[in-house]
Amino acid sequence: MTKSKKTIAIFGASGFLGSSIVLALSQSNHNLKLFSRNKEKIKLWTVNPHVQIFNLDLNNLTQIKKDLKKTDVIINLLGILHQNKKESFDNIHHIWPSHLAKVMQDLGIKRLLHVSALGASVKAPSLYLKSKALGESELLKQIDLDLTILRPSIIFGAKDNFINMFKILVKWLPAIVLLSPNSKFQPIFVDDVSKILIKTLFDKTTYGKMYDLGGPDIYSLKDIIRLIIRSKKLTRIIIPLNRSLSYLFAFIMEMMPIKILTRDNWRSMEVDNVVNTQREISHRYSLERLEHYLSSKKSISPVRSKYDFYRTKSGR
Repeated sequence: MTKSKKTIAIFGASGFLGSSIVLALSQSNHNLKLFSRNKEKIKLWTVNPHVQIFNLDLNNLTQIKKDLKKTDVIINLLGILHQNKKESFDNIHHIWPSHLAKVMQDLGIKRLLHVSALGASVKAPSLYLKSKALGESELLKQIDLDLTILRPSIIFGAKDNFINMFKILVKWLPAIVLLSPNSKFQPIFVDDVSKILIKTLFDKTTYGKMYDLGGPDIYSLKDIIRLIIRSKKLTRIIIPLNRSLSYLFAFIMEMMPIKILTRDNWRSMEVDNVVNTQREISHRYSLERLEHYLSSKKSISPVRSKYDFYRTKSGR
């Protein structure tokens, strides 16, 4: 990383990945501007003299442009797994990146690091993956941007929503119903994603490129559940569902007041979430293996993160 002091703006600073990146960058000599739609979650950073926090209103581009003055680098992490009446996939993943590019152009800010999703494609079966691909396309059109796009597989860590959801289900249920049990994933540890992202921040060889990010191992969803059960030293029954029953189960779950799973999530799971070796990024350190992580103390979620997990799922 460059030693010269820069001002880095992070959109989505209060999220799971954002929190890890902010923690890592707060130990550098850079100034940070943290933007969040939930400013309350990042207020603890006000004690750091090199950190400013901003409430993010995506409909107020004038204020965003004002807050971004004298910024050198922007990291865009904004994303949602479930859409609702207030926030749609198209607004967050597609329209927002195009608006951000326009604001950057107006202010003369060139460097953008954008986090998308592995499997993003306009031909994907889910609205989530299609919207991610459309956002990438909008940014790739911008010839004045020094753009790097990172597309991680599922990210795991103490506060993730994917592995932790299944850990809770495994703990309390004698049988686990699995949609798309043979879908492939290449889970990557949150701190590894942060390291890779920070390493690319000022690396000019990454400008104009797109990279897939994944961990060292590829698992089916059934494999992941087995690892979780084994790590808990429990005995559980796994009930794999075929495609028709998977759709029906996803439909029923979508009707629940707490959004754990939707039909669009299931459609995303229909696409194998593994790295294309032609878009793999090089790194010089070993990545955390999910199996090792689950058997370590790092996988123990603090009480607060469990509380936040349920708040997120209930839309609060």
